[in-house]
Amino acid sequence: MYGLGVLNIDRTAPVVQARPVGGSYASPIYVHLRANEDARIYYTLDGTTPTAQSLRYRSPLLVNQDLTLQFMGVDPAGNQSAIHSEDYSIGARELTCTVKTGDGVPLAGLRVYGFTEGGSYTGIHATTDEHGKAVFDPEAFSDGNYRFRIDYLGHRFWSETFALPATRSVNVTIDQSPVNVSVSTSTGPSGGVKVYLFSPSGSYLGRYGVTDENGVVVFDLPVDCSFKFRADILGSRYFSDTFTVSGTAPNNVGVDAGGGRLLVTVQEEASHPMEGVKVYLFNPFGSYLGRKGITDSSGRVFRRIRGHVQATGRLPGIPVLE
Repeated sequence: MYGLGVLNIDRTAPVVQARPVGGSYASPIYVHLRANEDARIYYTLDGTTPTAQSLRYRSPLLVNQDLTLQFMGVDPAGNQSAIHSEDYSIGARELTCTVKTGDGVPLAGLRVYGFTEGGSYTGIHATTDEHGKAVFDPEAFSDGNYRFRIDYLGHRFWSETFALPATRSVNVTIDQSPVNVSVSTSTGPSGGVKVYLFSPSGSYLGRYGVTDENGVVVFDLPVDCSFKFRADILGSRYFSDTFTVSGTAPNNVGVDAGGGRLLVTVQEEASHPMEGVKVYLFNPFGSYLGRKGITDSSGRVFRRIRGHVQATGRLPGIPVLE
């Protein structure tokens, strides 16, 4: 005798999922794969499509770096689930641009601007820190190719083209060379003189130095860029010619302030010189220049003056009598 029975054929594929889902995480995580029924789960971590020959899931997966997890499930009846994909990003999501000299010295306080490969400004910028690093949020950029522009001492420097979202860091090297600026007057090298750095068009670039006892001050400046230097002596200003920094030849710049011997005669009238009078040196605008002397028996006082003193009336400088 035969009885009647019911044969159930399973044609329903399992449903699989990952917890936590893909996303950005500040630190490493464990990912659990689950199915809604008894099923074997297979996965890959290199972005390839999983098969029944791929790695089999047996315990939570440690994710401690950026990766793409793909997985699928197969139940005992052979039904295969859809393939699922999750992208994980571990650690801070940032795009950095590091600016250093050719000697590896970081350049702090520089503005870094983001441009498209075609040269359009994105409106996004950052400033380098003490390590020469400017930090950007990569999510602020659309996918594509970009370049960074760094503004330094009146000149513009560009990074190589880089692709987003693949790129995480960009390095820019600005080669520099020392420039020796010598300040001299008719009396020889002039020490203790402030020398200021300017662009060729005359804009002050926020950097200065003071000459040593040999009348020399050294600036480290980017190669193939042009500058001018200004020396301030006794209230007067003296500019060098425009100078382009070489990366191979010595960089020597001279500022000649001239100067000479200044004679001041103090007298009541032509035949009555005044002895023992203190005489002070001022510029034409009335600022005291830190130079003084006392007249001798002929009513004269001599000063060796660095630089050119503009005359006021009959005297070079403004004598003050006490």
